[in-house]
Amino acid sequence: MTELSKKTLVFGIGTGRCGTTSLAKLLNSQENAFVGHELSPILPWEQNINAIRNRILQLDHQIHAELIGDVGMYYLPYVDCLCKTNINDIFNLKFIAIKRDKVSTVNSLIKKLDNKYNPFQKHDGTKWEHYQWDKSFPKYDNRLTVFDACCKYWDEYYDRVEKLVEEFPTNVKCFDLNDMNSKHKVDEMLSFINIKNRNTISNIHINKSVSFK
Repeated sequence: MTELSKKTLVFGIGTGRCGTTSLAKLLNSQENAFVGHELSPILPWEQNINAIRNRILQLDHQIHAELIGDVGMYYLPYVDCLCKTNINDIFNLKFIAIKRDKVSTVNSLIKKLDNKYNPFQKHDGTKWEHYQWDKSFPKYDNRLTVFDACCKYWDEYYDRVEKLVEEFPTNVKCFDLNDMNSKHKVDEMLSFINIKNRNTISNIHINKSVSFK
């Protein structure tokens, strides 16, 4: 299979509440594209090789699409293992990270959790309600408040993204949320994933509070 005949497999990453829905909309608007946002089933944070393999097979089933992918915060733990496999021989593998400022992200996460959910702890459902997203977040010390856990999550998430960008520069690139409203930066993003007939869609970022449901 030649480089030109490869499908592009792209995964969007970001903490959630950071513009991932807008990223999915942008990618899915490209010609011959099928890019979802948090496709079912959602993946666990703890690396599960069968889960990511099944997701890739699910996406590759879109036989008429040349650009396939999905966007979700839980793909971060899978970046390293995918970049180190021979999947690069099969697909043009790319990861796009979206980064929103820490204060806005944490405040949005806190609002979404609504004092009912705490996906950052393993719990019995007594103090916090069980949540479909519990498995998709990292787990921290139960002594941390939800606010502190959200802050720790943001710090660790983007520290990891930064290291991945350094280690796999041809596969991973990070963009600021505000870049979604810049035609030049959107063009740069699409160029990174080798989209030739690019639809940059001005003002793509229409909702700053969308992500995990």
